[in-house]
Amino acid sequence: MIARSRWYGGALALSLVLAASTMAEDAAKAPALMQGFPPPAEAQVTFSNWVLPPYNRWAFQHVESLLPSRPIYRGSGPTVPLPTASKKVVARYQAAMGEGGSFDLEAYIRDNYVDAIVVLKDGKLVAEHYANGQTAETRHIMYSVTKSVGGTLAEMLIAEGKLDDTKLVTDYVPELKESGYGDATVRQVLDMLVALDFTETYGDPYSSISQFAYSAGLAPAPEGVKVYPSMYDYLPTIKKQGNHGEAWRYISATTEVLAWVMSRASGQSWGELFEQRIYSKLGADRDASVIVDPHGITFAAGGMSITARDGARFAQMIANDGKFNGQQIVSADVVKKIKQGGDPTKFKSQRPGGDERSYVSQWYLDPEINQLGAWGIHGQAFQIDMEGGIVIVTQSSWPVAGTTELWDRRAAFERAVHKALAD
Repeated sequence: MIARSRWYGGALALSLVLAASTMAEDAAKAPALMQGFPPPAEAQVTFSNWVLPPYNRWAFQHVESLLPSRPIYRGSGPTVPLPTASKKVVARYQAAMGEGGSFDLEAYIRDNYVDAIVVLKDGKLVAEHYANGQTAETRHIMYSVTKSVGGTLAEMLIAEGKLDDTKLVTDYVPELKESGYGDATVRQVLDMLVALDFTETYGDPYSSISQFAYSAGLAPAPEGVKVYPSMYDYLPTIKKQGNHGEAWRYISATTEVLAWVMSRASGQSWGELFEQRIYSKLGADRDASVIVDPHGITFAAGGMSITARDGARFAQMIANDGKFNGQQIVSADVVKKIKQGGDPTKFKSQRPGGDERSYVSQWYLDPEINQLGAWGIHGQAFQIDMEGGIVIVTQSSWPVAGTTELWDRRAAFERAVHKALAD
């Protein structure tokens, strides 16, 4: 049984947290966004405000309407249905979440700005919940959950001998020779063990992550801030700070370096790899999509939009050791490697406590509760409870990147699901 909160993903930026009362006030003031032809000015969601509350409540479900995006085709095969769990299992969930149960699901969805939840037990659908106008057919941005998809693809290329994780990044991308990545190995990049002069401070328009976002075409830059033409123009400017391999450091730009390396090794972009190697084989309901930068480069660090059900299909495939839709989509050895986790001493250096949590291949692992996690800012998550056979996909539109209160509420929901469904 899970007895405590999960750890927080690397995207957490507590220095930028807004008070819960402020967030509630913002939500209460939310106009009926994008209603009318044209919508009134106060209800318009634009390139300038799409990540800000309350506009993000509409924007996160309509990213392709706001930013250049590439479709990730579902393939030509039939949709694979998600079979319904037994009445007994569904009843256990409903008893825990319903009136008189141990968890107030309605309050959680409201207070945590949840847009969608899909819960699976042993690959079968237990429940799905939608709010804020979202439906089962709606694509929703997943932010840094996208990283875990890319990490899986990288491990596939390594297993096939197409990518050597012991080589230097510059063996594949010599353009990065003078950057902080110049003497980093592919494995160090894959596991976020690269030491760089980079600030992942969300909400600060002058931080490194904001500069990276401007180069990706995700937001307009303030007056006087230099904007690089594309991500691949910005990445070579990042400098080293410290020694690679000593400690885990969450840096979104590092995932784009990984994607660049993967493209050079395979001859395909991140989007092409995901589409051909995984997504077209899942029997998805809908095409997914991924944001592209001004030069058409797929935003591998956080640009994927997908339906909650299709996200559940991907997460269940990982839970099934790479098998789904009657085929081995990802080799069992690759998934086993991810589920084994990384070096907890590297991860611990950036997180308090003395547990065995770790980060490997762009995935988080907590062996104490046997959970594999993919996390994204503003409340996105794939949570795979390997011991209980439970998969939870959550899509949200938090007003900020993350706060302790928001993360703790979601952890409480996870605990309630585990308690209700674990054998």
